[in-house]
Amino acid sequence: TVTVQVCVWCIGEYGGLLREPCPELGLGAAREAEVVAWYTAVMGAHHITTVTKQYAITSLTKLSTRFPDSTAAIQQVTIHYGKNSGGEVKVW
Repeated sequence: TVTVQVCVWCIGEYGGLLREPCPELGLGAAREAEVVAWYTAVMGAHHITTVTKQYAITSLTKLSTRFPDSTAAIQQVTIHYGKNSGGEVKVW
């Protein structure tokens, strides 16, 4: 769980770099939709804690400014997982 929290924090802070290819590693740029899909999978996992979901929602919200083509999809994910379902996840 801590590893996922660190991962989503890093992506939230430096996610704009995912849009650039990495020639040193022979990797192309990540597609915005792939990143949003990854967040959706993470937040939908049953073993993810409420705190980790909060980290992910905060991180994904930051990405909305870096991923302009995915703003609507990001908003849908954050609304869906940010609902106060039984007092569990709250968006700060």
